[in-house]
Amino acid sequence: MNATFTGINIASRGVYASQAAMSVVTNNSSNANTKGYCRQIVNQRTIGAAAVYGGRRILGNGPELTAVSQLRDPRLDERYRQENTRFGAWHTKANALTEMESVLNTATAGNGFDKVFSKFSDALEDLNKSPGDSSKRKTVREYGRAMCQYLNESAQKLNGIRQDKNNSVKSMVDQINSYAQRLPI
Repeated sequence: MNATFTGINIASRGVYASQAAMSVVTNNSSNANTKGYCRQIVNQRTIGAAAVYGGRRILGNGPELTAVSQLRDPRLDERYRQENTRFGAWHTKANALTEMESVLNTATAGNGFDKVFSKFSDALEDLNKSPGDSSKRKTVREYGRAMCQYLNESAQKLNGIRQDKNNSVKSMVDQINSYAQRLPI
C-alpha cells in the first residue's frame, strides 16, 4: 500500500529538482557572454518505485539530482590546451625578438646597424680607390671604431635582455616551486 503523503513527497522532489535546474539556467544566462564560461546542465535520475502492484512498478519516487556538469568536449579541450601552449610559446618568442630588434635598430635607418655598417663599408671603398691617402685611412679607422662601439653596446644590451629573460624564468620557477610546496602530500 502506498503511503499517504507519497504524492506530496514526489511533487516536492520535482519542485526541488526544477528549482536547481532553474538556478543552473539562470547561471548559464548570466554568464553567456563571459569569456571561457562553459554551459552547465543538471543531471537527474529517477528514484526507485514507491509502490509495486502485481509485480510491476507503477509509481516512482520522483527525480534525484546527481550532479551539475559542464557541456564540454574532451577532444576540443585537449586541442585548445595544445594550441594555447603553442600560442604562448610563439608570443614569448615574438616579444623577445621585438626587444632584440629594438636593440639592433635594423628597422629604422637612424643610427642602427645598417647606417653604421654602410658608413664603414663606404669608407673602405674610398680607401680601396686610393690606399695611400692617410685621411681616408683615418676615416676607415674612425668608422671601424664606431662600428665596434656600436656592436659592443648592442652586445651589452642583448646580454641585458638575456639576463632579464633568465631572471624572469627563474622567478616563475621559484613561484611554481613555492606553490608546489604548499600542496598537501
